[in-house]
Amino acid sequence: MSKLSNLRKLKCGLEIHSQLNTKKKLFSLSSTPNLSTPPNTTVSFFDIGLPGTQPKLNLEAVLFAVKTSIALNCRINPCFTFDRKHYFYGDQPLGYQITQHYNPIAKDGFLELSPKYDGAELKEPCRIRIEQLQLEQDTGKSIYKLNNGTSQIDFNRADVPLIEMVTKPDFQNIDQVKAFIKKFQYTLKNLGVCTGELETGAMRVDVNISVDDNARIEMKNLPTTSAVTHAIRYEYKRQCKILDQGGKISQQETRGWDGKMTVKLRSKEGAIEYRYMPDPELNNIKLNIDDLVRNIKPNMPKTIDERLEVLLASPYNLKLRDANILVSNEELLEYYNEPVSYTH
Repeated sequence: MSKLSNLRKLKCGLEIHSQLNTKKKLFSLSSTPNLSTPPNTTVSFFDIGLPGTQPKLNLEAVLFAVKTSIALNCRINPCFTFDRKHYFYGDQPLGYQITQHYNPIAKDGFLELSPKYDGAELKEPCRIRIEQLQLEQDTGKSIYKLNNGTSQIDFNRADVPLIEMVTKPDFQNIDQVKAFIKKFQYTLKNLGVCTGELETGAMRVDVNISVDDNARIEMKNLPTTSAVTHAIRYEYKRQCKILDQGGKISQQETRGWDGKMTVKLRSKEGAIEYRYMPDPELNNIKLNIDDLVRNIKPNMPKTIDERLEVLLASPYNLKLRDANILVSNEELLEYYNEPVSYTH
C-alpha cells in the first residue's frame, strides 16, 4: 500500500500545526478550551478583535516552543519577532494572524528515522531536516449546518497557541511520511506540550508535494495519518498522469482532500499577497540561549528512541509494535511496569 507504482520522482514536505497545552492563550488571559467547553465561553476582547485591545505574550508558550526546539535539534534564535499575516476569513476576526515570518523562534533542526525504532518499512535510516519552527495563534472554528445552509463560529479556539513546524522537502516515499508524523506526535506528547491528537484537531497536517521537481502543490488540513497517505498517493498519481500525457504542472495551487480525491481550492498565495509586516504592538523577544538550554535540558524526559530502547532490550524484550503502544500511553506503561517490577 505504501509503494508508488510510477517511477517519477516524488518530493514531499510537511507543515504541522500543533496546539500547545498552555493554561492561557497566546496573546490574551483567556483560558485555553477543551473539547467539552461550551462555544464562545473562553473568549477575551482581544481574541475577537475588538478595536483598542492589545496582545500580551504568554511566556509559557515560549517555554513549550523552546522545549520542542531542543527536542528537534533546532538552532534557537536569540532574538525572535512576531509578524502579521494578512488575510480575512470569518473565523479570523483580526483580519490578520500573528505569526513568525521573518525571525521565527527556531530553525535548522532535524529528526532521525530508523528501521529499528520507526518500523522495518523504512528499509534504511534517514534524516528529515526541519526548516523552521514558529509560534502563532490559531483561528476560531467555523461550524457549517448543511440542513439550512448557515454557518456559526466558535471563537474558543481563537488565539490558542500553535507551533508550526515546517520540514524541508526530504520525504521520498510514504513510509517516511508516516514514520515522521508518528514520531513527531510521540515527541510532543512525551514533552507534555501537546496531546498529539490528529482526530481532535490538536495537530493538523499540510502536505507539499511535487513530482519530478515541477510546481509544488499544497494539500491543506489533512485530519488523520490515513488521510495524509491516501492524499499523497492520489495526488502523486494525478500529477504523474498529467505529465505522462504531455501536460505541465506549472502553477502552485492549494488543494483539499474529500476522502476520495484532491480538489482545487485556490491558486497558491505568495508572501506578497499576505502583506507580512512586523507586528507594531509586540516587542522583539531576546533570550539568553545558553542559560535557557542549561536549565531546561537536564529536566527534559528521555527521547522516544531512548524509551523504546529500554522496552526492546532485556528484561522486556518487546516487539517494536508493542513498545510503541506503551510509549504512546503513559498510564498503560505504568500499569505494565508494575507487575514487571515484581518479576525481575
